[in-house]
Amino acid sequence: DPFWMRLPAVVFGLAAVVGVFRLVEQLADRHQALVAAFLFSVMFFPVYYAREAYCYSTVIAAAAWSTACALRYASGQASSWKTAVASAAWAWVLVYSHLNGSLYFGSLGLVTGVLWLRALREGAPGRALARRLALLLVLWTGVLLTVMPYLLRFVFENKAHTSGGYSETPVWMILQDPVAKMFFGERVPGLVLSWCLFLLGLFASYRRGGPARVLAVVGVVAWLVIGLVTSRSQYLSTRYFAPLAPVFCWLLVAALAWWSARIKLRPKALPALAGLVALLHVGLFLVPMYGLRDKDLGFARIADWLNQNLEPGTPYIMESAYALRWVSNYHP
Repeated sequence: DPFWMRLPAVVFGLAAVVGVFRLVEQLADRHQALVAAFLFSVMFFPVYYAREAYCYSTVIAAAAWSTACALRYASGQASSWKTAVASAAWAWVLVYSHLNGSLYFGSLGLVTGVLWLRALREGAPGRALARRLALLLVLWTGVLLTVMPYLLRFVFENKAHTSGGYSETPVWMILQDPVAKMFFGERVPGLVLSWCLFLLGLFASYRRGGPARVLAVVGVVAWLVIGLVTSRSQYLSTRYFAPLAPVFCWLLVAALAWWSARIKLRPKALPALAGLVALLHVGLFLVPMYGLRDKDLGFARIADWLNQNLEPGTPYIMESAYALRWVSNYHP
């Protein structure tokens, strides 16, 4: 039954919206967190995967919650060890949902490890932070050990994605794809606006400092790592960047907040800008998406045609449907 098959994705999609709210609450304030949750509930990328009977809705939710819990515990806003355990539990869901969930998790762990070393060097002033980060790293190491056999098997045995060698698509184009498709699309006006907001969001996060700066660094590291690993795949897809959807949503909100701070009607500026973004996403992307009868070419119809028109055993060539999903120049 399609309803029951898609229900878990919808549930995790709703969990991702709440997770984005909790995440942005650690980075800014409740007002911006509400704006982020609102945008995440209407942006094309998360909505698309919340309707698909696949793992990416789970990946997005787990990335949001594991990061939010980690930032909450590391910053001291939650002193209970249970928050660190919650981060590890969501990280466990993340790494078992998709390989690129592990890549995002590894990037988060790498940046956390660097912060832990820096806190140790600070001596007494950084002792409390070092203890909190150490607990996170210990729990995350346990998560990593449970998934290590799966990761090693993928690297050394699973060649379905990598047997064809490096992709001919330049890495810069692979990295550009999620920026375009998580913001305003890859047509020139939308692409320029996407890059401007993406870079402004990074700048605003860095200037804000604290957890916002940390998340921006984690996002950039994971973005580069996933892009490089994706370049080894035969099947290019923006869905591989799904763990970064909550981070990119924050960067969008950070950029909008930066602009709203420079508008005279400041209290109303951020909701107004967010409303404009929502209208663009609904009008340009969601309405056409809900109008689709099929996500891609129907395999059942193709199989029927082959069975009716070709003798059994006749070889044929069929291009992968991945080419129709999330690669450049395909606009659903």
